Amino acid sequence: MTYKHGIPEHAIESTYKFFHRVWVGKHGGRHGEDEHGYKMSWDSRHEDLKPSKTYGQYYCVYCGERPMPIQPDYMGYEVSGYVCLCADAQKEIENNQAIAEAEENHYQELQALKRLAPKPSNEVKRKIIEKELKESHHLDRVMKSLGY
Repeated sequence: MTYKHGIPEHAIESTYKFFHRVWVGKHGGRHGEDEHGYKMSWDSRHEDLKPSKTYGQYYCVYCGERPMPIQPDYMGYEVSGYVCLCADAQKEIENNQAIAEAEENHYQELQALKRLAPKPSNEVKRKIIEKELKESHHLDRVMKSLGY
């Protein structure tokens, strides 16, 4: 993995938001710093980070480079996943988000259709039960047992 001032060379521009600029001092570029002594540092706790597919934690399935760790705010130094910064990995993440949104929209549409479906009438149910009871001559017995 080759870095230019702290950002991997395979990283696409839209992933630069996951880095922040920090002062490391002027060491002649030995530590990845620019001519002013700054380098970009990985923000593993950025709220927009989503994991991408990797071979274990070691390699991206799309470009073969090392993925970057993701750490949630509520955990110490635990790593919750890995993300590669290459174009295909970022397309995978966007695609997964689009799929999740489509599934949510589909669920909402299904719920709306279910709410539009006609509901059985309690009055009709009562009439059917009365009719059945009359035809089977049980109505008189049921009415008498209820005190009518």
